[in-house]
Parts: sequence; C-alpha cells; structure tokens
Amino acid sequence: MTAPAPASAPAVATPPLAAPKSIAGPRGRRRAARPAAAASSAEDNLRQFQDRLAKFPDDEPALRGACTSLARLGKVSEAAKLCRHALRLDPTDVAARRALAHSYALGGACQWAQNEWRQVLADRPGDPEARRELRARRAVCD
Repeated sequence: MTAPAPASAPAVATPPLAAPKSIAGPRGRRRAARPAAAASSAEDNLRQFQDRLAKFPDDEPALRGACTSLARLGKVSEAAKLCRHALRLDPTDVAARRALAHSYALGGACQWAQNEWRQVLADRPGDPEARRELRARRAVCD
C-alpha cells in the first residue's frame, strides 16, 4: 500500500530554458551540422520556445529564441512580432534588438533594419557587429 499524496504540492521553480541544439565547430563556435539539419534544429528549437511561451508568455529568453528560430525558418513577420514584444518588456535588451534587426533585414525591410542597428550602436557605441551590419544595410538600401 502506498502513502497518500500530500494535500498541496510545493511550489516548483521555473525550469531553465534548454540550449539550442547545435554542434561545436572550430574553436568552439556553434554551428548547425547541415542546412537541412539546421532547419530541423530551428523547428525543434521553435517548438521548445513555443512550449515555454505557452506557460510563461513574457519569458524574454524564450521570446528571443523563438524570434531567432522563426527568422531562420523564413517567418520574418512572426519573428519581428516576438522581438518587438520582448523589447516592450525590456527596451534595453540588445539581444532582442539584434534579432529584430536581423529579422527586418531578412524580410527586406532595409530602413527598419538600419534603424535597429543604429539603436544598437546608440546603446553600445563601437559594437563591431552593429557597425558591419549597418554598412551592409546602407549598401543594399541606398
């Protein structure tokens, strides 16, 4: 015979978000194994992030992760929507702003991508990625 369950379960801490599935490349950089595997990985990651967001709609790491996964899958409008939501929660979130800029660029919204990269530079003057991306957007947009 088993013991009866307690009347109320103890509060459970929010579980940590799983890291995206990828493999280590040269010098420890993370990369997808193959393009097909990368799409599959992005879909798997997206499902994980969406599951997390179903329970915790304002989970900023999950919002950023879903944004990035959606952009990789070519769903840039949905990706931008999630990034903008993350930025409403925390306007200083540079990672969300970068993801939004990449989403805009993938969707062909050059001016919007430039605006986001300018904001990254305003928050982090001298940021090499922001400088490089802003130059790239200027070359494409102008």
